[in-house]
Amino acid sequence: MFCYGKRKVKKGFILIYVLFIGCMCILISLGCYSMEMHIRSNNLNSHKKSIQVDVTEKYREYLFTELNEYISKNPSCDDNGIKQYISSLDNFKIYFEECYIFYDKNMDCFKVEYIFNGEFYKEETYEYEVKNKDILYSCIDYSFKKGGLEK
Repeated sequence: MFCYGKRKVKKGFILIYVLFIGCMCILISLGCYSMEMHIRSNNLNSHKKSIQVDVTEKYREYLFTELNEYISKNPSCDDNGIKQYISSLDNFKIYFEECYIFYDKNMDCFKVEYIFNGEFYKEETYEYEVKNKDILYSCIDYSFKKGGLEK
């Protein structure tokens, strides 16, 4: 038998230490596995969120592409030329499905209205600036429907 100092140690007593240390190793490995699974799920969620496309992106891109093509047909493509050209048109609107873009003469800016399933969803206001025959748009205001968009 094993001796610890002057006391005798029974054979089964070592088994308790082995079981205790074995359980600690298993718990530590399960904790590490759990943390790795959380890291993996966070990475997958981040990836899904990064590739998710906003509902309005497709409509915004199409509307501004059509607007740029429409304006580029005008030979005088400067700030005053665009303002006079668009103001001279009666009820200027460019549509894509139910969404449309129009020119607001009072504010001298373009407004985009998004309508989905016959209901108003969002309105954005864009000011424009012409630099080297390129038109730059910047969003200055937007408003949402209170309920949001249900899919």
